[in-house]
Amino acid sequence: MSQGFRTAQIDDVSLAYTVAGQGEPLLLIMGFGGTMDFWGFPFVSTLMKKFKVIAFDNRGVGESSIGTEPPSIERFASDAAGLLDHLGIESTHVLGWSMGGYVAQELTLARPELVRDLVLYGTCCDHRAALVSRPETFGDLMDLSETGMDRTKTTLRMLFPRPWLDFHPGFEKAFLSRPMTVYSRCAEGIAGQVKAIASWKGCCDRVPSISVPTLVVAGEMDGVIPASLSRELVKALPDGSFRSFSDGGHGLVYQYPKELAEMVTNFLSR
Repeated sequence: MSQGFRTAQIDDVSLAYTVAGQGEPLLLIMGFGGTMDFWGFPFVSTLMKKFKVIAFDNRGVGESSIGTEPPSIERFASDAAGLLDHLGIESTHVLGWSMGGYVAQELTLARPELVRDLVLYGTCCDHRAALVSRPETFGDLMDLSETGMDRTKTTLRMLFPRPWLDFHPGFEKAFLSRPMTVYSRCAEGIAGQVKAIASWKGCCDRVPSISVPTLVVAGEMDGVIPASLSRELVKALPDGSFRSFSDGGHGLVYQYPKELAEMVTNFLSR
């Protein structure tokens, strides 16, 4: 998606973004260590049939500058709101993945008028609960010393359940054929995201004030954010619903791109 990207000056940072498709706006908020390209063409191209899809690089990664303000989940949410203001969008559908789900919740809480409905995928309302559940996983995920192929192997293991990979050997081979470079290219920005996640106090006590219709999606075999935490999030939402993929991991956007996109489309088009 980053081909033909544009930039917008939002407070202290230059945010890179793309807009593609026709229809009502849909803002995609990427998770930890990812760029707008990480959404993948199969997923985005399906969404583009019904929506004007807006994707961007969080500050410090991809083509966005790092800025001068201390990184935080709330700051990332302010960046997203600033981008919507820059584009003249008064309200939009919002989808957040993983850390992007943290950001999407804070965006909705801070600027409720901007969000007409919400999709939260592979996420929860308190990272500390996820960390307690998966301390080794987050230790590996946020190990900034890994680069290239080692980082790619770690990401593969985090995103996809081993049984699913065993049934899709071609996918695993293709994934490993493209070593990740974002950690080495954007080391300072990735380190900022680590600090932002670690300092986030969560929003479980504030989630009941999110009144917009919200779909929470999880992979039952998610090795990063347990599906049980996604279920707890749904219970706290006044207008929440839950859907899951039985053999899905944290990387549903790659495992089931069209199915996930159609699920999102059906919810947002109801």
